[in-house]
Amino acid sequence: MISKTVIISDEASEIIGKYFENYRVYQYRTDMPERALHYSKIRYFLTHIDDFLDKIYIIDNEIYIDIENICTVKFSISSNENEILIDNIYFNY
Repeated sequence: MISKTVIISDEASEIIGKYFENYRVYQYRTDMPERALHYSKIRYFLTHIDDFLDKIYIIDNEIYIDIENICTVKFSISSNENEILIDNIYFNY
């Protein structure tokens, strides 16, 4: 299986940036490692989307996937099916 290239739109990139800017502090540590793990899982799910086809759903001709308890990602797949464009990310926080 060939992994896919994930392209993050400007809007999704801005949302990810805000996700990392709005980290939480608990006493002497932050939740930044957890957020980095979440980002890694998002990339993994999307680059291996063929393994998760049973998890995608379509609303008004737009493709979504819920990634664990982390977020919902709105994305599109290129016509040659080698690229995934992340259009938007809705974090569950």
